[in-house]
Amino acid sequence: MVPLFLVLVIIVAFSFQIMLTSLYGLLMKTNGYPFWIPLIREGVGLFLEVQYMAPV
Repeated sequence: MVPLFLVLVIIVAFSFQIMLTSLYGLLMKTNGYPFWIPLIREGVGLFLEVQYMAPV
């Protein structure tokens, strides 16, 4: 049986990676780069709307 601590560590690490990827992708999109992970792009698109900003 897998120890509960190991499962918790895996879940926390996976969640942290998803959070970093989401934030990094969101920042890159506002700078004009495409949001490069389709699943996360659609998931974030359900909650946040990112509009393209005109270059200064």
